[in-house]
This record gives sequence, C-alpha cells and structure tokens, in this order.
Amino acid sequence: MCEAFVSDWLLSDPAFQEFQFPQGGMIPYPERIAGHYHDTPARYFRYGSEADFDRAGELLEEFTRTVISGQQGVTIWMVNWRNRAFRSWMFDS
Repeated sequence: MCEAFVSDWLLSDPAFQEFQFPQGGMIPYPERIAGHYHDTPARYFRYGSEADFDRAGELLEEFTRTVISGQQGVTIWMVNWRNRAFRSWMFDS
C-alpha cells in the first residue's frame, strides 16, 4: 500500500520529490516504528511549502477513502519536520 500511495499518488504531484540520504550519512529520524506486524522503511520527500504538505495530507485522505478503506491493519503515517502529521486511520470512517 505504501508503494502504491507513493508512486501512484504522491509522486504524481510535481510538488514532491523523493530524497535519499547519502550512503553512510546519518539519518536523524527513526527508520522504522516498532510494534507493527509489517513496518515499511521510512521514505523522505522534499516539498516547497507547508501548503504542499497539506496537499500531501489531502492525497492521503483520498487514497485512504478509495484504496485503504475497510482493510484492517493497513495504515500510512506521514510526519513532517515540524512534527505535523497525517494518519490514514484518522480518515477511515
């Protein structure tokens, strides 16, 4: 699900570019969040403004409603460097 969201939804918007840390570089964020059956490694993106991050949240909401909805245990969590977050389980009604 994460790969589908990133490749088919998030990266289809030109405001977002994936960022790769250089080999051997220290990543200042956790690579995984413990406690889940399957935890996809974190991916990082550049964007130009806080409004772009809000747009990413809108894309996640739409993806949740059209793709994830009703699938138990499937979640995506996005957090920015200011600790603002969008969580797919908050959109699933």
